[in-house]
Amino acid sequence: MQLRISPPLFLVWILCGVLISFGLCEEQKGWPTRPQPASETHQFDGLLGNWTFVEELNLKDPSAPRTVKGAWTFFKAGDGFMVNDEFRIFRDSGETILLGETYRAYDPERKVWELQFTQPGKTAWQSGTSKVDGSDLIDLTDSGDTTARARFYNISANHFSCDFEVYDSRTAQWTGKKHVEATRVGFEAEMRALGQKADPAELPSVGPELRKRLLETREAVWRAWFSNDHLEGYVPREVIAINAGEEKWGHYSEVLGSSKDFVAGGSKLVRLEFPETEIQMHGPTAILYSKYRVVTMTNGKADTHSGRATEIFFLRDGKWMNSGWHLD
Repeated sequence: MQLRISPPLFLVWILCGVLISFGLCEEQKGWPTRPQPASETHQFDGLLGNWTFVEELNLKDPSAPRTVKGAWTFFKAGDGFMVNDEFRIFRDSGETILLGETYRAYDPERKVWELQFTQPGKTAWQSGTSKVDGSDLIDLTDSGDTTARARFYNISANHFSCDFEVYDSRTAQWTGKKHVEATRVGFEAEMRALGQKADPAELPSVGPELRKRLLETREAVWRAWFSNDHLEGYVPREVIAINAGEEKWGHYSEVLGSSKDFVAGGSKLVRLEFPETEIQMHGPTAILYSKYRVVTMTNGKADTHSGRATEIFFLRDGKWMNSGWHLD
C-alpha cells in the first residue's frame, strides 16, 4: 500500500511548517538566557572531590573518644552555581553515626553564597551563608542565639584543615572547637600527585584504582572497535594508529571506518585477552605496554590474532582517551 499526497495538499503542509518554524524563531528571540558561572562560582572548587578525615572532638567526657574518623565528599551541582557536600562520621565498625548535608548556592546578583544544612532524619534545615576570607573558606549557620562556623584553611591539592566552633551571642564567645585534618583519596588524589612530581625522570608507581580505570578503559576501547559502538567517544580526532601488517598509518577517519567495515563484513569478537600489561605514567598521560590475544569469527570461521601493543592514553575533561597505538 502506498500513501499518495496531491501537490496542493503537499504545498499546504510545507507552508504550515514554514509558518510554525518562523513563529517559534520569533518567539525564541524574546526568551530569557540563563546566567553563566562566574569566577566567584569557583571559590569552593579546591574542596571538590573525595576526602577522608580525622576529627579531634575535644570533649570534656573522659570516656568519650579523643578522635573519630570520617569521609567528606564535595561536588558541583546546579549547572555550576552550587557546591554541596556530604559529611559522615563512622564508628570503628564502619557504621555511620553522624551524617550532615550542606547545600550552597551562589546568587550572582547579590554576589553571596547562601547555604542550607541538615542532618537527615535528625535536625531541621538550618540557613546560613558561605564566604571567602583571604585564603580561608567559611560556612556560617544560625540557630537562635548561636552561630555555628566551619572554617576551611590550609587548602592544598590533597589536604585541608577545618575547625568547627559555635558562637553564643549571650556570652560573646566561640566554644566547642573541633578540629579536622582531611586527606584527598581515590582517583583524583592519584592524578594530582602524579601531576605534582618534581622529577619528571622519576616514574611514579600506579595505584590500584588508577590501574583499574586504565585497564577498564583500554578494554572498552578495543570492544568499541570490534562492535563499532561509540568508538568516537574513546579516540580523539588527533589519533594515530599503527596496526600490525599495515604499511599505512591510520587516522581518525580510517580508525572509525575500519571498525565500521569489520562489523559490516559480518565479523564479530569472540574473545579478548591481555595476558600481561605494564603501565608508565607521565603526569596525566599513561602508556600501556601489553600482550594481547584476540579471537574473531567471520562466516563461521574463527581467526586468532596475538601480539604486542603500545597504547597512549591521556585525560581530557576527566575521561581517559586513547590517542594512539602501535600493534605488532
